[in-house]
Amino acid sequence: MPLASGAVLAPTELQRFIRQARSAGLVVWAVDGDPRMVLPGEHASAAARASAYARYNQNAPSGARLAGVQFDVEPYLLPGYDLATEAWERHYTALVAALQAGADGLPLEMVVPFWWGDKPALLDA
Repeated sequence: MPLASGAVLAPTELQRFIRQARSAGLVVWAVDGDPRMVLPGEHASAAARASAYARYNQNAPSGARLAGVQFDVEPYLLPGYDLATEAWERHYTALVAALQAGADGLPLEMVVPFWWGDKPALLDA
């Protein structure tokens, strides 16, 4: 979903699309993500993106709102992940907290790899 200057681009068109999707029995989630979002210097920018989606919903009529936002970050794709997984995982949990704060109550989902099922502490965080 394109954003510019902290806002969803073409909100009127998005509202029309969401209404059409709902009339067909579908819900619409924004999908966003980039492995670099996990870097501490990128957390504020990522949270601002979550805020933009939340502001869209606050300004949209009830029948034209997003159901939520799904973030697919994939930090394990970054160079050096295998050398310091615990540090990367701390960055990831800090990112999730920043996204939650930015989303201001808008439902969030995080896509996680299946092998994180062996990391209950990470998933709990």
